[in-house]
Amino acid sequence: MTALLLELPTSPLFLSRRNVASVEAMCDSQPLPIGSLTGRPDAAHVTVTSLDDLGQWMYARGGRITVHPTPHGVDLWVLHTTADGLPGAPVPVRVSVPVPAGEQTPGDFTASIAGDCWKGVA
Repeated sequence: MTALLLELPTSPLFLSRRNVASVEAMCDSQPLPIGSLTGRPDAAHVTVTSLDDLGQWMYARGGRITVHPTPHGVDLWVLHTTADGLPGAPVPVRVSVPVPAGEQTPGDFTASIAGDCWKGVA
């Protein structure tokens, strides 16, 4: 006898897989760079390799950028955006890239960076 595992629509595993599937489906029609893609119940997390890649996401999807300093001379830049999910339920997407501390802010990003982000506030 084989046991059948059912995932409930509210289970963490189901939500994580749904979030990944939403980003993958979006990228099929709107190619965007993805270094890695990880699903969590609350959001899809994408890692990219450069500010140029982050800019592609920002121009394609919009959102706001926060900058989180670390004690290791690297800041983590995170774009908070969404992917289309079920009607009326967009999937939160966090696109991040590590950047050397003190990196000059590209002029095109200035309006998208949250005012208090330099303090590491999400």
